[in-house]
Amino acid sequence: MTQGIPLTNSLLQLLKVSQIYTSASKGDPFMPSTHDASGSDNDTSSESRLSLNKSTGNVNQHHPDDYFVSSMDFSEDGTYLITTQSSSTLSDELDHQCLALYSTDSGKCTQEIPSQKYGCDHVKFTHANTTVLFASNNSYDHTVRHLDIQNSRFIRYFKGHQSQVHQIAMNPISNHFSTCAKDHSVRFWDLSDPSCRGKIPNVKGHPCLAYDPKGLVLAIAGALNTVRLYDVRKFTDGPFLNIIVDTEPGDFTNLEFSSDGKYLGISTQHGKAVLVDSFDGKKIAEMDTNSSEQQEPPSSMLPALRPLQLSFTPDSKYVLMGSRFDGLAHAWDLQMMSQGKVNEITMGGVQTGSHSTYRSSSPIHLVKWNPKKVMLATASAGHLALWLPDVGSKVGA
Repeated sequence: MTQGIPLTNSLLQLLKVSQIYTSASKGDPFMPSTHDASGSDNDTSSESRLSLNKSTGNVNQHHPDDYFVSSMDFSEDGTYLITTQSSSTLSDELDHQCLALYSTDSGKCTQEIPSQKYGCDHVKFTHANTTVLFASNNSYDHTVRHLDIQNSRFIRYFKGHQSQVHQIAMNPISNHFSTCAKDHSVRFWDLSDPSCRGKIPNVKGHPCLAYDPKGLVLAIAGALNTVRLYDVRKFTDGPFLNIIVDTEPGDFTNLEFSSDGKYLGISTQHGKAVLVDSFDGKKIAEMDTNSSEQQEPPSSMLPALRPLQLSFTPDSKYVLMGSRFDGLAHAWDLQMMSQGKVNEITMGGVQTGSHSTYRSSSPIHLVKWNPKKVMLATASAGHLALWLPDVGSKVGA
């Protein structure tokens, strides 16, 4: 449970954007913009900020168009959020890449760690809130790095992949982790040893992976709409279950188990997600944030379109996802879906017109629920946002 507050549909609809960041910047994210009425910029610092009017939810935008959060993760104790971010999404030669650490208590960016030479992406906390794993983001180095955040010091390097790593999964009960890359392989590692412990080669398609909550099962998605479940203790024996996912053909972009282990969420390149029973692979529901009334996005938005990732709440009551077009975050009631009813909830009550607070100007591609707090993080091109319940409204009304 998240700090003793039970999650309900009403509470989710009361979530409002509390803080918005448009660059990794230390200090108070609510520091107002210094644009005057004529539009001139009196702020001589290189840090761009956004000010949020808490009472109305109005957002005063002042940010570079090229700020982009590529990955994010909460620490296990919920006290920190870490992101990888860059100053550009339009070029292979990114101007500035860094890891940024945010305190979920103060809402401040407490540390920025440049990663200019090798880039950074797919960051993942280990079991300590002071160390992370992250992948390189370039065409010549494919090392996974183990970083001590407090001392800005690398602990270990994990080398073996022959092309860019595009996911890291930490085993929830041990110091083992797995990686997958564009070289169509999945590799197994231990934090204490830089040598690869094992490998699954020839994983077709765009592999992605996830551990179950007990750390005994690894789900690997590949081509042909197939998710394969492996026993991590004997992965060389091959998968013990192959799940053929009934959805539109294409690459899967993200896998995640619910914390109770009952559900496996699968997001796709088409802006949809599928919920399956993790024990028998039976499809439970499909979640689609693409409206039939929506048109293709304008060409200016196309560079910002990224694969969507989903996230379960810690109590396994809801699954959340962004959207490719409408700039909103969405949630679904898992119990209702298990009964054959797709009950969609839009964050901030936008669907019902109450407490309408925030619509991103670009697609929300990342969502992540804090494992210990009633807090949601979302990312879109130009924005990183933290959501909290509106304390001025009556929860459960």
